[in-house]
Amino acid sequence: MLNDHGWRAFAQDHHLLMCGVSFASSRKDDLLGLYTEVQKGSGELILNTMDHYAGKELPMLVVGFSAGARFTTNWIAWKPERVIAWSAQAVGNWPDPVGGKMSPPGIVASGEYDAGSWFAALQYFQAARKRGNRVIWLSMEKLGHQRSPVLDDFTRQFFAWSLAGHPPIERWCDIDSKKQLTEQQVSDGSIFSCWLPTEKLASLWEILHHP
Repeated sequence: MLNDHGWRAFAQDHHLLMCGVSFASSRKDDLLGLYTEVQKGSGELILNTMDHYAGKELPMLVVGFSAGARFTTNWIAWKPERVIAWSAQAVGNWPDPVGGKMSPPGIVASGEYDAGSWFAALQYFQAARKRGNRVIWLSMEKLGHQRSPVLDDFTRQFFAWSLAGHPPIERWCDIDSKKQLTEQQVSDGSIFSCWLPTEKLASLWEILHHP
C-alpha cells in the first residue's frame, strides 16, 4: 500500500504521514495470539513509533485487508478516540464491534466471491449497525479474496470527506434493494440500513454495491 500511487498521492494532497504495517506471527499462535489483537502489544508498538516520528499524538485513518481487517476493527475498539475513519475488507473472523458515540465511521467490505469472508463481513456490519454505529456495507461484484482498486478509490473519497470535517447529509439505504430509507425504517430495521454521509458517496455506492 505504501508503494501505491493512488494512496501516496492522497497522502501528499492531504498532508498525511503514511504508516505501512507488516507483522509476522508464529504459526504456533492461535487467533488470539496473533498481531491482530492490538491490545496485546502490536498496537502500542505502532502508537509509540508514530508518536515518536510525528512528535505528538495524531488522529488516524486506518485501512486493513484480510487479517489486516481484523487488526483494523480491533484497533477502533481499542483506541476509537485516535481514529477519524476506517475501512476493513475480507476477513473470516471479525471481533465483536464496540458501539457508542466514540465509535468512528467506517466501511465494511467483501467481494461476493470471497466465500471465506463475505457472510462474516456482513454479520460484522449488521452487529455494528445494531449498536448504532455509522458504517457502510459494500459487497463487490465478481471479486474474490483480493484487494480492490475500486474499493481503494471509494475509501479515499470517504476519507477525504472525513478529513474535511463537513457535517454528514446522512442518507440511509437498504443493503438489499438500495432504496433510500426513512428515519422510521432505519429505526425499525437498523441491521439492513447502510449509512452514507454524502450524496456523492451514496451515488457511487449505488453503482458499486452488489447485494
